[in-house]
Amino acid sequence: MLENLPFWSHLTDDQQQQLVRFADLRRYRKGQQLYSSSEECLGMIMVESGTIRTYIVSPEGKDCDSADTGRIHIHGRL
Repeated sequence: MLENLPFWSHLTDDQQQQLVRFADLRRYRKGQQLYSSSEECLGMIMVESGTIRTYIVSPEGKDCDSADTGRIHIHGRL
């Protein structure tokens, strides 16, 4: 799946191998929270199947969707 990343072909062999070494396959249940902004950044999240809802909570306490995920969508914070 990593080879489907839009930037994969621009990486050196060493960079590709490093991504492969650190990649971690995880499965989540529908509705399960993956990450909170109060936590340290997970890095990059790729969705193989399903969707991820990303949102922030407004000062009024309402959920505000912040992204629409597609087949391959990269989530992360720099």
